[in-house]
Amino acid sequence: MHAPPPHAAASVPAREPCAPRHAGPQLDLPQSVTVAQLETLLNGLLSNEEKLPYSFFVDDVELSDELGQHLLKHKVWCLTDCQ
Repeated sequence: MHAPPPHAAASVPAREPCAPRHAGPQLDLPQSVTVAQLETLLNGLLSNEEKLPYSFFVDDVELSDELGQHLLKHKVWCLTDCQ
């Protein structure tokens, strides 16, 4: 099975994998989302008065480009939650 190209309209479900259930709902992120956009989103969700820097990881690899490109580059086909 082939993954869609990073510019596809599909979205990727995301949430803090080991967060307690009360941490908030799962979010659907477009594959074209960037680290800067994720930082802006997270700062907004946390109502941070001052913008704080964040790092984002998928399977212990830091996200450094668009999410879809990262998933293809690192051959991540399935994202799962901690049990």
